[in-house]
Amino acid sequence: MKKALAFLVLLAILGAAGAWIWSGRQPAPVITFNGPAFMGARGVVDVSIDTPRGELSALQVAFEQDGKPTTLATLATPGAELKQEGPDRLRVIAPATRKEIAALKSGDAKVTVHAERKVLRGMRTLTADASRSLRVQLEPPRVSVLSTKHYINLGGAEFVVMKVTPADASAGVRVGDITYPAYPGTSIGISDPTVRVAVFALLYDQDLTTPIGVFAKDAAGNLATQSLDYTPFVKVFKRSNIEIQLKAGMKGSNAVRDKIHKALEKLGDFTVTFKP
Repeated sequence: MKKALAFLVLLAILGAAGAWIWSGRQPAPVITFNGPAFMGARGVVDVSIDTPRGELSALQVAFEQDGKPTTLATLATPGAELKQEGPDRLRVIAPATRKEIAALKSGDAKVTVHAERKVLRGMRTLTADASRSLRVQLEPPRVSVLSTKHYINLGGAEFVVMKVTPADASAGVRVGDITYPAYPGTSIGISDPTVRVAVFALLYDQDLTTPIGVFAKDAAGNLATQSLDYTPFVKVFKRSNIEIQLKAGMKGSNAVRDKIHKALEKLGDFTVTFKP
């Protein structure tokens, strides 16, 4: 009887040891940082965590600058967005502005993430830790228009010269919802590295009062804009007549005519004459 009891105890110990070893071989959460290593005035911390069924038992996302940590997200933090992306991925998007971080300033910073998940019916915890250094840039870039007297015909194009700082900011012109990129002034012989040039258009089907402006955007997402002073001119477009003769006996000739009309309407102001 004692031997049987001892045998059962041994089996239980071996089973528990095996389960413990097995649980230790299960995957811990895998943390991935999304987005660039820059943060602007409207910054967010965006993190993906791969874990079975997207389940975690604990989570902490913290922002640290000058040795002062600030918790941005936990499993219960209001304001942070936690959503499941796929069967085994959890995504965390937490705002990181001066509202959440009172002492936020331009300079170097670090984001740390700690994640836990339970295995073996909650008796063992698998943990993961990750950190990422980033650059905080709160001051927006600057953009100003250097050229003057911008005259543009409806359906025509115009040239603009602008000054953009810092030098690594992207820039361009927006005409309504259309963006035209700016290029370094050195491409046309201007030596000043802060000067950019751009060509933009006022399309034939855009309104004469379409807002036009220049912009500059840095790697942290900060945006600066300035409206462009311009004078538009109405352009009367020539009307064209296209004569089309369909092949005799062509099947579905009415449907063909309809397709031709629709195609030409997209291209411009045309009239179509179908020859007998």
